[in-house]
Amino acid sequence: METEERFKPYRESLIKEYNTTPADILIEYNPPERILVVNEDPNLFKIDISDVIPIPPPEHKIDGFGFPIKEQKFVVDEMPPRLTTLIKRHQTSEQVWASLEESQQSYSQEILWIKMQWKRILEGYWFYCNGTPLYISGIHYAYISFWKIDIGLPSYRYRDRKFFLFGKYCETTTEAFDPDYVNKHGRPIPDAKGKYRMRDTGRRVCAGFLYPKHRREGASYKAACYNYFSIVYVKNARNGIQAMDKETANDVFSVKLKEPWKKLPFFLRPIYSGSTDAASSLSFKPQAKVISSKLGSLLSGGEGLQSFIDFAQTAKRGFYDGGKLKFIHVDECGKCFGIDTPIKLFKGGNKAVQDIEIGDEIMGPDYKKRTVTSLGRGKEMMYRIIPNKGDPWVCNESHILLLSVKAVTKKLWIGMG
Repeated sequence: METEERFKPYRESLIKEYNTTPADILIEYNPPERILVVNEDPNLFKIDISDVIPIPPPEHKIDGFGFPIKEQKFVVDEMPPRLTTLIKRHQTSEQVWASLEESQQSYSQEILWIKMQWKRILEGYWFYCNGTPLYISGIHYAYISFWKIDIGLPSYRYRDRKFFLFGKYCETTTEAFDPDYVNKHGRPIPDAKGKYRMRDTGRRVCAGFLYPKHRREGASYKAACYNYFSIVYVKNARNGIQAMDKETANDVFSVKLKEPWKKLPFFLRPIYSGSTDAASSLSFKPQAKVISSKLGSLLSGGEGLQSFIDFAQTAKRGFYDGGKLKFIHVDECGKCFGIDTPIKLFKGGNKAVQDIEIGDEIMGPDYKKRTVTSLGRGKEMMYRIIPNKGDPWVCNESHILLLSVKAVTKKLWIGMG
């Protein structure tokens, strides 16, 4: 009832503005979702993010407007039949582009559809979902519209929306926790409304994020899609993939990235070198084709993108040193301890790392409960860590270390990365 009262003024104004749409449909609509909530788990610090979601267009311009809420969901924008027929008639992307160039007026609607897909990939997309206008990032739109995984196209999932939006936030944000509002341990302090004070630093503050995932949720496919679409329109860039060993990295490259890439429509695949069975890198270095007319440029080119994606031949940290990566997908790394290393259990006591099982509750770095959802196994150089306080322990070379720094002065920025 509280929600109904809160949305009542919005719904009344909607009914008044769109009086040709049945009121019994509009009365169930909600305002656009403008805030991304991160860390909804009660054991974590809840953070509200707003600047990653743009101002929504008028309601009637959002896909799904006017439909009953039970019929509102993400719907793949199917390729026009004439374009599908044209693709089947040719063996290569170059031949399809040539046909479009020769008959641009005839294929004007198909060309506009291609441009619309790229606009959504670059700018993101609004649609109605069960009565609420939602914004998804451009890469998320590409993921559920074109990135065919082992089961076909992924379905829209709200948690995937958060994954891609948070990725966009990490990539673009310049804000950090205000150092004037932290506790003695350097952790941010929320105000009376549970909000955190942020301050703009004027520069990027986040190098990336760690993603504790559910089992078999397609996390590697999502990261591979993010990897591809973060470079596919950028010149002179390099992206990478690294994992616990060469074999795992090769699997991510071959299965999670290359296979979906091979199934992309021609207009989402820049001219590339080699064959579709490239063994160790996906390179966009040949000259790209330019099609221009009164309808505008269909594909910017000249010397090609000169960009590529490869995978690390080793798990060693130095593999990409000096590589100036735009993006790196680190898969299944930083999670191995040496045999017999004691792991603290949440309810007390320890358990040897090799005896840990899925479902065990262990102590997190913030002294809160963590539930084991997957187990990592592999071989890598091991190191013995000897801290100034506490007992020595052993971990693999790629292990992620959590380091805490106390905010001792007001000049110290507590960043997101």
